[in-house]
Amino acid sequence: MFMRFKMRSALKTIKASGVIASDEIISSFDPDVLSALEANNCIDIQYADNRPYFIYYRNEAINYILARSEVWTNRVLGFILGVISSLIVKFISSL
Repeated sequence: MFMRFKMRSALKTIKASGVIASDEIISSFDPDVLSALEANNCIDIQYADNRPYFIYYRNEAINYILARSEVWTNRVLGFILGVISSLIVKFISSL
């Protein structure tokens, strides 16, 4: 769960700049987060000397963001509808 928050934060930072080439900024990212974002086609990474040299934001990242928000929306709606349906069943059974 914490990894998802780190991924979202890194993605926002990368999206704000489009291309990141500063060594200080790139080194501030967790390598696992960068690998996960690259695996989900959210970013492209160019390597030089076995370390990230450029990080590019990909337009496909919006699909990742929408999919994650859709998952949480479905969870919240499912919980609310489950509570409402259990209250309706209790009310009907008490009649």
